Amino acid sequence: PEGVRQVITLGSPIHMTEGDDSAPSRFWEGLKHLHDQDLLASPETQLGPLPVPTTAVYTRTDGVVHWSTCLVEAGPQAENVEVYGSHCGLGFNSSVAIVVADRLAQRRGTWTPFESKWCTRALFPKPADLAPRYRQPA
Repeated sequence: PEGVRQVITLGSPIHMTEGDDSAPSRFWEGLKHLHDQDLLASPETQLGPLPVPTTAVYTRTDGVVHWSTCLVEAGPQAENVEVYGSHCGLGFNSSVAIVVADRLAQRRGTWTPFESKWCTRALFPKPADLAPRYRQPA
């Protein structure tokens, strides 16, 4: 952790557990033989919040993994940012580029949650009603 400034994930099912039936797609299932089963945590070994600032970028129209497995537990240095798009398009999505650039532009030790500017608000869905553990604290 001391060598990592922050973590930004793009459609990463970081909370998918072994035997999780939260609707991985047929595409995901078709590639299951290539997955490293050691990376799929058991419910007992799920990690808590990361010790560095964390931004999880996800889309409800992912198509490969279920969006809910991509959420991090929100906290003072952890957030979930929803964008429009597909799983495979996240790397080319202008909204994602805006989020990543904003996150990387923050100086070490000055992390604040992402907030879209007035000129980019149309690029982002209205904040979703997430379960309390995934909502950004007020």
